[in-house]
Amino acid sequence: NYNKGKLGEDIVVDALQGLDNSNYLINDVILPTSRGNIDHVLLTPNGIFTIETKHWDGEIICNGDEWYRRYQKHFFPRYYKMNSPSRQVKRNAFNLSKLITVKLFNNTFKIWVEGLVVFTHPNVSLELNEPTVTALKTNELFNYIINFKQIEKLSKRDLQSIGNFITGMCLGL
Repeated sequence: NYNKGKLGEDIVVDALQGLDNSNYLINDVILPTSRGNIDHVLLTPNGIFTIETKHWDGEIICNGDEWYRRYQKHFFPRYYKMNSPSRQVKRNAFNLSKLITVKLFNNTFKIWVEGLVVFTHPNVSLELNEPTVTALKTNELFNYIINFKQIEKLSKRDLQSIGNFITGMCLGL
C-alpha cells in the first residue's frame, strides 16, 4: 500500500509541474493537531488546497461521504466499503485552516482551505453521487487548479508566510 500511495503522490507532483513559480507545493505535511499526513498542500494566488491522493483502480462509487469499490463476482455486483477520503481531506483542510488562521494570523484573517481528492490510477472509474468534496482524476487536476477562483486572492507575501509556517511546523521549528 505504501508503494502504491507513493506512486500516486508522485503522479500528482508530475501533474502540477506546469504551474508557474507563484504556486508552492508542499508534500507530506504532518500537522501537530491531527493523525496521519496531508499528501500535498498547494498554495496558489487563487486558493489553498489540501490534496488527498488515491491510487485506487476499478469501479469506485461515492455516495456523499461513503465510498465503495464495486466488484463483479459470478454476475452479481459486490460492494466493499472503503475508508472515506472525503472525510479525511475535509478534516485535513479544516485543521490546516484553523492552524493558519489562529497561529499565523492571530484570528485576524480567516483562511479557507479547499480539500480535493485526486485519483491517479489509469484504470479507475468514478461514480460520484453528491460528493462532499471535489473528486478528480489526474488529468483534470491542473485545469481545476488554474481555473479555481477564491473570492479574495492571496498575495505573494501571504503565500510565502503560509509556506514558511507550514514547512517550519513540519520541521518542528
